[in-house]
Amino acid sequence: MLQDDAVPQPGWLGRLLGTALWQSGWQVLDDPRSVVVHDRFGSTARPFREFVYLRNRVRYLEKWSSVVAGRPHYPPTAEVVAAAAERVAGWMTIPPATRPVSGRQPPEEAPPIVYIRRERDLLRDYAAHLESLIDESESRRAELAGELAALDARYRRLRDHPLVRTALAARARARHSLRWLARR
Repeated sequence: MLQDDAVPQPGWLGRLLGTALWQSGWQVLDDPRSVVVHDRFGSTARPFREFVYLRNRVRYLEKWSSVVAGRPHYPPTAEVVAAAAERVAGWMTIPPATRPVSGRQPPEEAPPIVYIRRERDLLRDYAAHLESLIDESESRRAELAGELAALDARYRRLRDHPLVRTALAARARARHSLRWLARR
């Protein structure tokens, strides 16, 4: 999995790529309802995918928040849709992705070691995240074990109370009598 600012990150493909192209001077059309569907299976396990999605969301906002500030949010209002339609009215004759506006060149490729280091950092972050989840689970388990012990002690006190013993004995006698009557 590549983790590079110039390469789309999992969970933020459209936003990262679209924002980078837009910032580089390209005109970008975006439909926030777009969904990536894998033909057979997802490419990443759900817990890891959720971790990477949230991590990359933070990274995206850190890098691009000043650029995307004030941009309309989804779902758009009627005014936002009308303004967007007006902006793109002439785009159907000349596709926007065929012409860069600013003339900027794409960044040069980073050496492969950069990708390996970023992958290592991602996996270390995920390991730390998993360790924190384990710590939270162990803490919650200890808390629940304490609650269970308190409930068990309360149950034993109630069970051994003289009134409860008398009520349980009376219930047992009543059941015995009902069985005896049912046989007759």
